[in-house]
Amino acid sequence: MYFDYFPTLEYKFQNGNTLELIDIFRKVSFTQTTLANDSIFDTYYVTNGANAEITSFNLYSSSQYSWVLFSSNRMLNPHTDWPREYTSFLTELNSKYNGTAYYICRIPDLLPGDVMIKITKASCSGTTANEVYTSCVFSYESPIVTYKIVKEWNQKFRYLVAVGGGSGSFSVNDTFAILRKDSNGDYKAVNFRTPDPNVVYTDKVTGPDGYTNITIDGNEFTIFRIAKIDEEKNAATQFMNSGAVESPYRKVSSLNTAGSLTAYYSNSNTNINSYQSTTPVFVNADDFSGTLLDAYVRGVLPSSITVKTPLILQLEENEKRYSVRALKPRYLEGTIGLFEKAINSNQGRVLSIELNV
Repeated sequence: MYFDYFPTLEYKFQNGNTLELIDIFRKVSFTQTTLANDSIFDTYYVTNGANAEITSFNLYSSSQYSWVLFSSNRMLNPHTDWPREYTSFLTELNSKYNGTAYYICRIPDLLPGDVMIKITKASCSGTTANEVYTSCVFSYESPIVTYKIVKEWNQKFRYLVAVGGGSGSFSVNDTFAILRKDSNGDYKAVNFRTPDPNVVYTDKVTGPDGYTNITIDGNEFTIFRIAKIDEEKNAATQFMNSGAVESPYRKVSSLNTAGSLTAYYSNSNTNINSYQSTTPVFVNADDFSGTLLDAYVRGVLPSSITVKTPLILQLEENEKRYSVRALKPRYLEGTIGLFEKAINSNQGRVLSIELNV
């Protein structure tokens, strides 16, 4: 076994008793020169579900050389660096990414633990998909049954991930506001607007900062429209074009068809809260209008673009781990000898060994 090669040390307790322990505070690894020598290693594809011990047995007819596999691949944590069995890993990922992603048009300073509550609108004569609310009558539920807890905020792709909540559900084009716990432990409506003394703000009218505020029962709320909904595991994390990662702010030539890609917007900026009522989703030529993110939310993403999600990225990364470098069996005995010599030397606790072939 791995620790059979390690020296022991004598640990002395305060009462005078001693105990012989394996000196595990030592480390031996291959030099970079050895790892770069492809003639020493084979590429081996791990069988799904086979741990390092099983793989060691398949390669070297013994399960005790899993440490050679770890050293050959610079793996430090066998629980995270070794490829995971597909079915159990997929189950784990489905549990990890258990929320819902809600895409919005703004960049509010959302925090984990914030609560999104549904704001009901009625008697609207404007185009609420364009966020024109001047004639709307707003209210919130009593009791509140449609709410979610903010898990995280993805500013780059402008969606919040929310979990839990009440019996109600959110839909595309619904409006919501944010409640946040104050220092007294009470949940209060959050006003994300930064007041400008030179601006006259009107209730239900979008200000120059891109935010729309409303007042219900004397309480001021900043409201947001849900532009798109994804399961968290299927939310956009990367846009890919012919194997290369594309900026979500790259321009699409047309949003009425699948479109084609053109140059990046020179003014694309993830920190702009600008607004343009005639182009409602991610809006303004200085911001998101006509970009890949805009096209994705509208459902007209160019066919040349593929979307990578948290689930896909994790599964792809795990798939890469199945291809490992395996020390060729004829070099195993020599490696064990060098390892044992180094681990028992007095030249230090962290050493490297080099195979000269």
